[in-house]
Formats: sequence, C-alpha cells, structure tokens
Amino acid sequence: MYEIPAEMCSRITKEFLEEEKKINPWFEQEYHCKFLETVDSVFTYDQVMGAISEDVEPLDFGSLNNND
Repeated sequence: MYEIPAEMCSRITKEFLEEEKKINPWFEQEYHCKFLETVDSVFTYDQVMGAISEDVEPLDFGSLNNND
C-alpha cells in the first residue's frame, strides 16, 4: 500500500494546501490519507477494520459472471 501526502505532489502548491487546511474540515482525510472518525460516522474505524480479513475467500459467482 502506498500513501503519498499532498505535500509530496509537485502539482499541489504549499499556498493551496495552507488555504485548504483553513477551510476544509476533511483536510487530513483528503490530503494526508487519514481515516478519521467523526461524531456522525456511520461506522467506526474498528468496525471497518473488523470487516476486513485476508482469511476470507472472495465469493465465486461462477457462470453469473459469464454472458452465457
């Protein structure tokens, strides 16, 4: 997994990020790859992480994926 904060992107200026930080309540999520909970989140971070497992094999829908 790669995480590249906005400051490492040459197309995004320092001035733009400074302004966004002042006016954008989702600055950390959008520009620093952060998953942060809010008081109105539908799911908590722990719930989301608990739903992810590499031990679960993906469903195989067999012929449903074919145009037979």
